[in-house]
Amino acid sequence: MAALSAEKLFDLINRPGPLWLVGIDLNDANLSGANLSGANLSEATLRSARLSDANLARANLSFCDLFDAHMSWANLRDARLYFTTLTRADLEEADLRGSDLSGANLEYANLTWANLRRANLTSADLSGAKLYGANLSLSNLSGVDLREANLVGANLDEIQLRETKMVNFSRANLSARASTEPCWISP
Repeated sequence: MAALSAEKLFDLINRPGPLWLVGIDLNDANLSGANLSGANLSEATLRSARLSDANLARANLSFCDLFDAHMSWANLRDARLYFTTLTRADLEEADLRGSDLSGANLEYANLTWANLRRANLTSADLSGAKLYGANLSLSNLSGVDLREANLVGANLDEIQLRETKMVNFSRANLSARASTEPCWISP
């Protein structure tokens, strides 16, 4: 699909929603501050897109390519992001509460101070991710790969851990209510 002009993109995102944008090519698009709540963007390509401060609450972003996307301060509450590529994405201070990130690739993503409370991260790849100060309380981290991830200051209260690979829990909140299920810790 050919890239949209700025005028066509403006017209598209300002139509009454929720929008149906399945498979759309929005590489390098500037969607900062856009209201895409409830939009269906499944299988869309948004490489290096700028989505800072965008409203993507309840949006379907499953199977999307968001490699190197800029999504700081984005509202992704209750969004569907399963099997989405978020490698090297900037999600600093993003609101991901209740979102489904199962099977997502978040390698080297920046999730500093992100709110992932009650998020489903089952089998997600967070290797090398920056989770400094992130809120992961009540999240499902079963089967997650956290090798080389930075979890300094992260809130891990009442998380679910099964078959999880992880390192660097220094200064993380590991309250007595955190799951004690066996997990694999890499050297």
